[in-house]
Amino acid sequence: MNRIQWLILNILSGVLALLILVSIIMVQLNQRSGQEIGKGQTSIQMARQSEVILRQLALRLAQGSDADPALRGLLQKYQLNVSIPGPDGKPKNYP
Repeated sequence: MNRIQWLILNILSGVLALLILVSIIMVQLNQRSGQEIGKGQTSIQMARQSEVILRQLALRLAQGSDADPALRGLLQKYQLNVSIPGPDGKPKNYP
């Protein structure tokens, strides 16, 4: 092996070592990104579940607001607009 071949071999070895290092760093960054995405998806699922509960709560507040003005005040305070079908079939809007 002459000097030029030895030099080319060493340069290629250095480049390959650098590529392996970059690959390791990219794997770690990819894992961190995956964890962050997982946390975001969990937050979205929790928000969807909370949305159903909050809609049911607003419906109950609207139903009780006819008898209790404090409940109507809560609907107005949090700007909740609820529409409930009345006994005659027409929707009744709250607040």
